[in-house]
Amino acid sequence: MWRLTLRTTLARRTRLALTLLAVVLGVTFATGGLILTDTSGRLLDHQFRTATAGVDLTVRDAVAFDSAMGVEVARDPLPAGLPERIGAVPGVAAARPQVRGQGLLEVDGAAVVPSGASVLSSWVPAPVGAFTVRSGRPPAADDEVVIDEATARGHHIGLGDTVTVRATDTARLRVVGLVGFGARDGLPNSTVALVTLPSAQRLLRLGSAVSEVAVVAAPDVAPEELRDRISATVGPGYEVSPSRDIAAAGAAAARDQLSWLQLVLLALAAAALLVGAFLIANTFSIVITQRTRELALLRAAGATGGQVLRSVLGEALVIGLAASTVGLGLGVAAATGIRNLAGAFGVPLPEGGLVLTVRTVLVAFAVGVLVTVGSAVGPARRAAAVAPVAALGGDRYGTPQ
Repeated sequence: MWRLTLRTTLARRTRLALTLLAVVLGVTFATGGLILTDTSGRLLDHQFRTATAGVDLTVRDAVAFDSAMGVEVARDPLPAGLPERIGAVPGVAAARPQVRGQGLLEVDGAAVVPSGASVLSSWVPAPVGAFTVRSGRPPAADDEVVIDEATARGHHIGLGDTVTVRATDTARLRVVGLVGFGARDGLPNSTVALVTLPSAQRLLRLGSAVSEVAVVAAPDVAPEELRDRISATVGPGYEVSPSRDIAAAGAAAARDQLSWLQLVLLALAAAALLVGAFLIANTFSIVITQRTRELALLRAAGATGGQVLRSVLGEALVIGLAASTVGLGLGVAAATGIRNLAGAFGVPLPEGGLVLTVRTVLVAFAVGVLVTVGSAVGPARRAAAVAPVAALGGDRYGTPQ
């Protein structure tokens, strides 16, 4: 029966090609979406860990109400004297004050509005700072700014050009450098403007206050021990967090910015699989009608209704396995294509090797096989009900036993 099932499936490959295509498209969109989001998540985790690798602890106000791309936007500022108090704690090798907030860029009078955050931050050199200079130099004067390479390329901004930064206050600043974020040209779906500490304080109207303090531990001091020392020094009104927690929060915020893409791909997959299910059911219904006499001869030759049922479902299983295999391969290619297409439309996704997990493989085969076999159950039951007497041609559809 299994040999007959395989031969029957191959004999009708032209009729079943449309069915196969519909299932392949559904599996492709589903696996492509999973591969793309898994890849982006892993790359973002790596990038944010790399960006915070030079910082052991971060001191901030204890309460936060919102964040975007790992940039806090609703914490109270820290008093001006706090960085010096932290720097005096035994075991602290460096305590760098930083200012972070939202600052909208304007180029030639037109606002640059990203789908993510408009980051305004004070410049801190690596390895404490998350950004590295790709060309030009860091800001040295209060009328200078460096921006991320992705924004500069996308809006044709070059060294020496003047841009407007709108935060609580507004300033026209000269671009003196372009920076990258880890291996990337910037933060995903965001703009980055880095200025001197006094300039950032003025633009955000912080006076002499700062947003956070980046702490580097001395070589012989464990970060956990240093965290306890700093917490005891600054009191309960401040949050002392390990850099790995800050990196995890930033990566999670970045993944949230990309979650819509997975929803779109999964919606397309669901639509394709729904169409495929109708095609499978209709195709098998037509095939069963055309094979009534053949199935009746099998019954007359001794095949049971269960064997006929398993034969038809076996055909569906072969189609489902084939569609899942092809769809999985196309899903890998689709993930690369979608990433390139998203970048062309101004939605850059993390670059790097694709991540194919065991879960994605299992989902691909589960989706393809379950949809195909499930859609063939009704026609298979009708095939199993064909009576042997239908082989004589007197009853086209047979009489159920």
